[in-house]
Amino acid sequence: MRKTFDRETWRPQLAAWCTRALGSRPAKTLLEAGTQSTVIGLHLEDGRDVVVKVRPAEQRLNGCQRVQRHVHMHGFPCPEPLAGPTALGRYVATAERYAPGGEQLPESPDHTERFAKALARLTRSMPPVTDIPALDPPPAWAWWNHGSRRLWPPPSEGDVDLNAHT
Repeated sequence: MRKTFDRETWRPQLAAWCTRALGSRPAKTLLEAGTQSTVIGLHLEDGRDVVVKVRPAEQRLNGCQRVQRHVHMHGFPCPEPLAGPTALGRYVATAERYAPGGEQLPESPDHTERFAKALARLTRSMPPVTDIPALDPPPAWAWWNHGSRRLWPPPSEGDVDLNAHT
């Protein structure tokens, strides 16, 4: 799997981006993870904890962030978008308020009902589709109407062919 952001060069670029986009420099790294994007949790010098996501530029990211901002403002429990999408080297970065937790729920007979209620709440807090930019193209793992004759579309990044695992 290809990493989104070169770890040898990201630290100085990230510090400069945080200063420009968030008004504060990173003081400490809280976490680093990622598969389709590089995810970096940071404690900033001004005391805020944020998560920066770095990934290849895609037009749909503007619409995605607008939806996230809208649902957050309408009470859905998701991280608050703080900055971006803006250029970070040859990639795009976004930042959101760090939301600790997120542990997987234990097995329970009411899982289906709980997920359905969360989905209904999210759906009620969504903006009208006419109020957001296009979300195309979808990420490969959600692209149900792709043009390929195979089950899965070609990978959007990296070299993992999902069709080789069916």
